[in-house]
Amino acid sequence: MSGGRWAGLVFPLLFLLSAAAVAVMLARDARKHSRQDANVSAERVAVRVLLLFGDQAEIVADVPAEERAEPERYPAADIAAAVGVPASDLPGMRLTAEVGKDHRLSGWHQA
Repeated sequence: MSGGRWAGLVFPLLFLLSAAAVAVMLARDARKHSRQDANVSAERVAVRVLLLFGDQAEIVADVPAEERAEPERYPAADIAAAVGVPASDLPGMRLTAEVGKDHRLSGWHQA
């Protein structure tokens, strides 16, 4: 029988090669998805500074008053530094901000 000794190894080798190919494809797919997740830009929203309360700025969505949720407070100094104005100039200012995974705002810019 020609190649009888090797014939018994062909199928196990093919199985191992196909399993390795599947593992490589799964690893590539996982890397591709993690790169896509990293490249997804944060959502930017329009907000408005209502007022200062001590060292905190009260921020609301820049939508009609009847559509607004309760204001959220953020450090006025951080926002002022990001947009390049004194904190005392923030009330009434329209800004944009990035919404983080924890739904907190950051990345402040003047609108």
